[in-house]
Amino acid sequence: MKKILLLFLLLVTLMINRNMIFAVENISNDVKQEEIIKVKNEVHDLLNKRAALWNKLFSQKVELEEVNKELKKIVAPPLLTYDMEAFNEIKTKHTSMEKILKVDVLKVKGVSLEEEKIIVDIEVEWLMEGFEENYKQKVDYQMVLIKREDIWKISDYDVI
Repeated sequence: MKKILLLFLLLVTLMINRNMIFAVENISNDVKQEEIIKVKNEVHDLLNKRAALWNKLFSQKVELEEVNKELKKIVAPPLLTYDMEAFNEIKTKHTSMEKILKVDVLKVKGVSLEEEKIIVDIEVEWLMEGFEENYKQKVDYQMVLIKREDIWKISDYDVI
């Protein structure tokens, strides 16, 4: 009896999970393919600009104020506050870090578009300059973009 009940609950759980997965996937079905491509290109551009600012921190000549000014053009709160604090710590404490050689947005897995906000699930591949050798790392993110003064900016992200 317990085995049958357990099997039944397992089947119900799988069916519910399947419905939830397809509900998430349907978000992108409502968004036109051309909009998904625009979002992918926008995210790719923003991540590359952010990576370039990260890499600027390697230079002794670069001023933190200059980096923060450029950062404000592509990042919005709450991520802006975090980035400014992290960049300041890296620059002042000379924390060991790796250079970003390349950023590629491989897949857009889900997009929710609003007038001033985009929530997108993406797969990103990072090519990093390691201490011993270069390496690639793929990471899935849920990223939030907001529009400020007709410019899209990264507002937040979570690793998924």
